[in-house]
Amino acid sequence: MIAQIFFNPDLKNIISEKELIKLIKETKQSKESETINLQKLIVKKGFSACIADCFFDEADIFQNVNLSGITFVQCTFEWVRCSQLKLDTVTFQSCDLRNVSFMQSELKNCLFSNCKVQESMFVGSQLDEVTFEKSSLTGSSFEDTSIKESLFCNIDMAGTHFLQASIEHTQIEMSDLEDCVFFGTLNDFQIDDESAKTAVVTRLATAMLIDPNNPGISLPKVYLKLAQTAHMIPLRISSIPPKVVAETTALEVEKALKEINSDLPIPQQLLNIILENSELESFKVLEKARVLASEVESFFLPGSNEDIPPKIYGKEIEKGTQWEGDYRRVLLELGMIGQSMKKGIPLMGVCRGMQITNVYFGAQLLQYVPGHKGMQKIHLSSQQGHSLYAQAMKKPILSPSYHHQAVPISKAAVQHIEISSVYGDIVKASEIKYSSAAPMILLQFHPEFHHAPTARLIERELADLGIEILMSEKNEIFWKIFSDSAKVYRIKKVCLSIIKSKVSKIKPIITSIR
Repeated sequence: MIAQIFFNPDLKNIISEKELIKLIKETKQSKESETINLQKLIVKKGFSACIADCFFDEADIFQNVNLSGITFVQCTFEWVRCSQLKLDTVTFQSCDLRNVSFMQSELKNCLFSNCKVQESMFVGSQLDEVTFEKSSLTGSSFEDTSIKESLFCNIDMAGTHFLQASIEHTQIEMSDLEDCVFFGTLNDFQIDDESAKTAVVTRLATAMLIDPNNPGISLPKVYLKLAQTAHMIPLRISSIPPKVVAETTALEVEKALKEINSDLPIPQQLLNIILENSELESFKVLEKARVLASEVESFFLPGSNEDIPPKIYGKEIEKGTQWEGDYRRVLLELGMIGQSMKKGIPLMGVCRGMQITNVYFGAQLLQYVPGHKGMQKIHLSSQQGHSLYAQAMKKPILSPSYHHQAVPISKAAVQHIEISSVYGDIVKASEIKYSSAAPMILLQFHPEFHHAPTARLIERELADLGIEILMSEKNEIFWKIFSDSAKVYRIKKVCLSIIKSKVSKIKPIITSIR
């Protein structure tokens, strides 16, 4: 039974934004690691449990805070982390929630009414008796989310997805489901006929990895470029699969790495070992990549502050390499690259994404490369007139570069990868050989900074503007290359589906003739 939530906030004696934030911070300092019950705290101070007209943009303001019993009215939440929290009987009325992370939180008997929930993450969370009504719920993620006894009523869900979500006794009513990607969960909902008719994906979908709690500077720009320039549906996929145990995965990977001894690149051998053992915890990560490949037309592998584990390319960790022992992200990346090769799915990798794709094919990395921060002039190698990037880099382009690891020319995977551009002895752009089969756009620079205003602070906005003024207009072409590749893949996928359908009908006839 879906919970009946009655919205009747006490609008008297409401705490001000300044007083609230000051109270939370002072209480955190005095209680250190102890969880704060916000309702009891503000009521004890003589205020109501209703919080109105506040703007929250400090990422950790609600970390270690129990929000149960609170009603938020006309509040804005921007890039706030509400991860690993318990929210019981919490109401969001006419609120704006942008890029909020509810990762691995428990929401029970909660209401989102007349809200804008944009690009927010409910990854690995539990929703029990939660109601979304008369709201937009766009570009959000319910990946690995357990949803029970809940209701989506009069909701726009464009760009939202339910990758490997668990759905029980949950209704969708009077909602617009166009460009919502269900990953096979649509039939698990109790859905009215009119809503079901709208459940059509009209645009190309791309799976982009993101850390819900630490998206960084470039990922919001990537999201904007994919949506507005490439005209895709960017599906925000958690780079750290929340339902996979990190410690167990690490033990399995370390054991598998000791068994590797063939001529194949280490990452490909590692995937083969895991795929042959479906009982492994690490197999779940590769299964996620497989499910992703069944629905999307492309993959995007972004940059990250976390480096690639050196053992993946046969080296020991060196000073300056930033990696904390969690193999889940790298396995998901390798799984996506493997699916790209297997099915011909276009892939774009920027910065770390470029590095891990090259490593997949046998490249090694320099673990510390100084001086690659700022604007660089990128040239197309003289012998690469046929390159995937010929139009974009017909003349040298200016683009920002931010990395401290790189693929050196001497350690490139030249058997499978074409080096399209170099800067000194560093590979700046590469592509897979015979790229028409499965185009891979691999860049060690950041075209997403061009015409992508996402800064929240004036200092960052001014810095971005300075970068954008210097950047070449040709940076836009990379998104067109990616989009065009995805369109071709979708056509191929549709044609193959039609052929398989016709073959399945003809096969019994041929068999009977024999």
